[in-house]
Amino acid sequence: MPAGIVRVYQADSQGGLQFVGEDRIDHTPKDEALDLKIATPSTSSASANQTDFEKISDMVYEMEFAITLRNHKTTPIVVQVK
Repeated sequence: MPAGIVRVYQADSQGGLQFVGEDRIDHTPKDEALDLKIATPSTSSASANQTDFEKISDMVYEMEFAITLRNHKTTPIVVQVK
């Protein structure tokens, strides 16, 4: 494998792909193992569903999404919206 970034995706329950993580690797010879450090186990998750769509003009669209956040920890988490 040539040196570069390796990105890992996982199939979700709806048949789509979800980005899991990425790592940079050095040149790796054929038949050698790769050690990827891509992510720690997730303790929270989010999903987005489009709830509305309106075409305002040829180049302007308005979309509305419902965001669902799930906390799998026993302690609260902080969510920042920017």
